[in-house]
Amino acid sequence: QDFTRGAFSWYLALVKGEAHEESRFLAGQLFLSLLELLSPIIPEFISMIEGVLKFPVKSVLNREELHGVKDYRTFLLFDILKGIQLKRAELQLKKHLPIALCVQANSDILRLIESYESSLKLLFKTEEIQYLAANEVFPSGFETFMILDITVGIKALDLPQHEDCLAQLEKEHASKLQTLEYLRSTLVALSLNPLADPVKLAEKESELDQLKSEIQELELNIKKMKATKKV
Repeated sequence: QDFTRGAFSWYLALVKGEAHEESRFLAGQLFLSLLELLSPIIPEFISMIEGVLKFPVKSVLNREELHGVKDYRTFLLFDILKGIQLKRAELQLKKHLPIALCVQANSDILRLIESYESSLKLLFKTEEIQYLAANEVFPSGFETFMILDITVGIKALDLPQHEDCLAQLEKEHASKLQTLEYLRSTLVALSLNPLADPVKLAEKESELDQLKSEIQELELNIKKMKATKKV
């Protein structure tokens, strides 16, 4: 099964965040696949890896026990992660908003998901996860999707007003920083153009000064809100 860029990012987060032997084994498989892919293209990369490992990479690539082994539990976990991501997009939930999850499955699957709970909370800003056996009643208020015989529910949680305001300020701050970079680039281009209109140049300089002032005010408000949050 191929790994998409998003799935590989999830996988790195899971491997770093959880101490699961099967996850580390699959990470080794992915690393070997990457080496096989790159070896004919950039052989110097393989030489560099061999310098770090202190043994020939080919001796590892030829080990049959490291090929063709699939951890289906991990791939199933990826399907669940993808389902959560797609459901969030379908519900148009903002990334900064916390969510609650509810999973109904057999005991093996529930144990699998529970073992990765800290990573799930980190990846999707999940505040709480409920685990239900197949015969238990699914709680109301969740939007659900199914993977095989697994039912996953997702529900948006409201941010406290203070945190919601802080998120909005930080979003506005990031947007203004992007505008600032654009204005700076425009001013550089105008200043290098001998035919540039001096009035236009002055307008852009004034606009830049105003934007800097707004950014400073936003940064001050963000610091105040963060300080209030700590109290």
